[in-house]
Amino acid sequence: MHSSSAICAQCHQVMDPPGFALENFDAVGLWRDQENGVTIDASGQLDMLPEAFNGPIELLTQIAASQQTQNCFAANWMNFAYGRTLDAGDACSVEAAESAFSQSGFNVKQLLLALTQTDAFLYLSKEQL
Repeated sequence: MHSSSAICAQCHQVMDPPGFALENFDAVGLWRDQENGVTIDASGQLDMLPEAFNGPIELLTQIAASQQTQNCFAANWMNFAYGRTLDAGDACSVEAAESAFSQSGFNVKQLLLALTQTDAFLYLSKEQL
C-alpha cells in the first residue's frame, strides 16, 4: 500500500531499497531466510549506485566504493581537521584533498596527510581570529 499511494511512495522509493537489503535481520538482529514461510527478497536498486544489489553485503560494498561516499568521508575529515564547517572558500582545499585521497587508492593516512598540506589547515582566516 505504501508504494501505491503517491504521497507515501515519494519517501518509500528512497528508503525501501536499503531497508529491504536489511530484511534478513529480524527485530533483534538475528539472521533469517524466511518470514512467515515466505523467502525474503533482499534485492534492490538505488539511484546513487551503479547496479542492483542483493543483501546487505552487496549494498554496503557498493556504497563504500562510491565516489560520492569517498568525497563525503573526505569532507567530514576536513570539517574535523579544520575545526569548522567547510564553505565555498574551501573549494581548492577540498579538491586537493579529494584528489590526493583518490590517487592514493582511498588510503586514510594519505588523506590525513593531504589535509595538513592546505592553507586552510595551516592558516586561520580573519573570521577565525
